[in-house]
Amino acid sequence: MAADFNDVIDEYRDALRLYVKGDPEPVIAFFSQRDDVTLAHPWGPPCRGPDEVARATREAGAKFELGAPLHFDEVTTRFEEVSRYSTPELGCVVQLERHEGQVAGRDDPVVIDRRATMIFRLEGGTWKLLHRHADPITEAQQDEAAAFVDHVIPLLRSEVMALQTGDPSPRKSLWSHHDPVSLFGAEASASGWGQVEPIFDRLADSFSDGQSCDYEVVSADVSGDLGYVAAIEQSVAATRSSALDTYTLRVTTIFRREKGAWKVVHRHGDPLDVASTTALGRRREQGAM
Repeated sequence: MAADFNDVIDEYRDALRLYVKGDPEPVIAFFSQRDDVTLAHPWGPPCRGPDEVARATREAGAKFELGAPLHFDEVTTRFEEVSRYSTPELGCVVQLERHEGQVAGRDDPVVIDRRATMIFRLEGGTWKLLHRHADPITEAQQDEAAAFVDHVIPLLRSEVMALQTGDPSPRKSLWSHHDPVSLFGAEASASGWGQVEPIFDRLADSFSDGQSCDYEVVSADVSGDLGYVAAIEQSVAATRSSALDTYTLRVTTIFRREKGAWKVVHRHGDPLDVASTTALGRRREQGAM
């Protein structure tokens, strides 16, 4: 890191460019290792101390990793400096930050705008980041919710399709294995992964010839490490090689972020119409579950 305050600002901005490409370590390296280092980032409460600051930075940075809702295929970062002040041992930079690029599964570019205040301190001849405070401006949080939906809906479609062709593994992979998890299903309910997992095995064993699965999102949102999708789920499949049926369900799915990945912790589904209720009744008559 540069000993000159103006040079270190340029280096820190380069680290921020890497941060939104999924690499938080260069940003973490800028933080002071002294106990009074602090961070107030947009996705969590303020934290203090080197270990907590590093943990929070990595957790927030996980949103940009490969496979995460805000992973950019390509991204451009621009900075608009508002002010800069420094003394021989303390410096401050106030800036606007804009990250704009393409996220997998979205047609329109995603824009993340931040207001940021950074305070640096000269420690042992090197400028270290003592405090960063960043918050969203304009509609950045709405962008995250849209990216969340675009990320999880294809996963939900594919796991239903796999389940209805006899393969429960994609659904098991999408679900959290850490309690509390729960299921209020159209055919069975359970609490705890130990009870939920066998239901998925029985469902997969009972279905065959899955044809399609469509999702009509009614509402969705995300905040921090929790998100939900309320949707109409329509699938076409057979029960143990019988005739095809259409199942139209009202489904609410709750997700929890675990180590940077969205995992299902609750599903609530029930039939939307008479035809679906009748189709589920035929499954009961056949002893499907």
